[in-house]
Formats: sequence, structure tokens, C-alpha cells
Amino acid sequence: MRAFGLARTAFTFFQRGQLYRISDIDNRITPVMYKLTDLLNTPLIGQYYAAQLHLAPTDVLSDFFEIEKILSTKTIDGQKWGFVKFHYYPNKFNQWVVLEDIKTKK
Repeated sequence: MRAFGLARTAFTFFQRGQLYRISDIDNRITPVMYKLTDLLNTPLIGQYYAAQLHLAPTDVLSDFFEIEKILSTKTIDGQKWGFVKFHYYPNKFNQWVVLEDIKTKK
């Protein structure tokens, strides 16, 4: 079974809304197993069954990422910035964003 026919660069939703890339497909065994990396190309330990993966929409990276909280703020050249923690993502994904670019959920 070649579940999903996923390409190595496909994005998948896996565990609590986080996005991962398929880095390797092991189809020498049945069922097929997938190795994943996060969006910073850090490999996840282990392999995953197709049933554990959900194909993400093709425009998923243009969608909004939910912010859990603003950890710190600063002003640079009159522009307010916030150091944000994204919901579902570990701290290594925290980053500075322009606060006026943050949109609220409707």
C-alpha cells in the first residue's frame, strides 16, 4: 500500500497541529513507514505510519499560525515588535514579529 502517494517535500499535520515534512519513505516494509523533519529541518526520532499522518493543504504555509502568547516587546525605529510563542510549537520556533502584522481570529 502506498498510502497517500506523498512526496518527500509534502507537508503533513501531525500531533496537535504542528507541521512536519516527510524526509524519507521506507517502502521496503509493509506497512510503509515515514520519517519526518520539523520546519527547521530537525529530524523527529522514529518512523510513522501513514494512518498517523494527515496531508496538509497546499497553501498551509500561507495560512496563519496561532500565537499562544507575546513573551516580550520592543520598539525599533518607532515600530513595535513582539517576541511570540506559537501555539503547539516548541520554544525553538519563537520569533520576533511586527505587532501590527498580528491578526485576531474572527
